[in-house]
Amino acid sequence: MGVSKITKMIIELQNECQKSDVDPISILRRAFVIAKKLKLDEFQKWVDSELNSYKKPGEVPSYRRIRGILYADLHYSQVPVQIPTDLIDTICTVNVSHAIPELCGMISSDSKAFRVPLQGEMNQTICELTETECQFYILMSKHQLRNIIDSVVNTILNWTLIFEENGVVGEDSTFTEDEVRKANTTYNNYMINGNVGVIQSQEFCRN
Repeated sequence: MGVSKITKMIIELQNECQKSDVDPISILRRAFVIAKKLKLDEFQKWVDSELNSYKKPGEVPSYRRIRGILYADLHYSQVPVQIPTDLIDTICTVNVSHAIPELCGMISSDSKAFRVPLQGEMNQTICELTETECQFYILMSKHQLRNIIDSVVNTILNWTLIFEENGVVGEDSTFTEDEVRKANTTYNNYMINGNVGVIQSQEFCRN
C-alpha cells in the first residue's frame, strides 16, 4: 500500500493560477475556501464579490472601471456619439460589477463587444448635450473583460506567493493555528491597491 501524497492548499492554488487554460471560477472557489479556513474576512468578502457580483457602485475596485465608447440606439442602429473631450472620462468610464462567471460567459459568446446602458440622469444629460432623445450606452470589448479576469487571477497568485513566503501553505485541506495567525498578520501588513498585483505594506484597501 503506497503512502498517500500530502497536498498543500496554497501551492495547489498557486499552480492552478499558472495554467495556460486557467479556470478563474475554480480559482475563486478555492480561494474562498482558503480565506474561510484562514479567517481572512476581508479577503473572503472580495472573493465573494468576484464570484457573485458587486452590489454597490462604491465597492467596485479600480481594475473593474473600464473606459468604453459611447453609442446611441437610433433606428435600430448603433451610432457612435461625439461629446466634449472634458466629459469623456466621466461619461465613458463604467463600473463593471458583473460576477466573474457572468464575464466568462460573455467572453465565450459570439458577441465581439458588450454594452452597458447609461442610466437615469447620465442618459438624460447626454440627451440634452446631443439634443437627441434615445438610449445611450457604453460599448466594451472582450479584451477589456479579459483584463478584469486576469487582474483577479493575478491578485490571487500574488497572495499565494506571499503566504508561501511566510510559511502558510496548508496540508490536506487544513491549516494549523500558527498558520492562521501568520496569515492574518501577513494579510494585515499588505494591501491590494488600484493596480492589482502591486502590493504595498499597508492595511488592505477596501475598494
